[in-house]
Amino acid sequence: ALAVLAVIYLRERRLILPAAGFSITSFANTYIILCQNAGGLNQAASAIIPKLTAVVNVILFLYLLKVVYDCTFKRRQPAIEDTGSYSPDAPG
Repeated sequence: ALAVLAVIYLRERRLILPAAGFSITSFANTYIILCQNAGGLNQAASAIIPKLTAVVNVILFLYLLKVVYDCTFKRRQPAIEDTGSYSPDAPG
């Protein structure tokens, strides 16, 4: 939810990829762990999916750091423009 708000506020579409990626990897990891433990197989520690999701999470985190760095240091935020729609002397 915070990532969606950040996309709206900053108008930075590159933040959608880490948000979606973290959601998908979290779901996949939880699903695999719960399914393996529910079936009586206690081999979740040696499974490839949790290791793969951990690697993908690290890659997504590094990408997120790059996007945040670009947003804060390389790109200036646009100034607030005066649209002239508010006038204290206008009748109303």
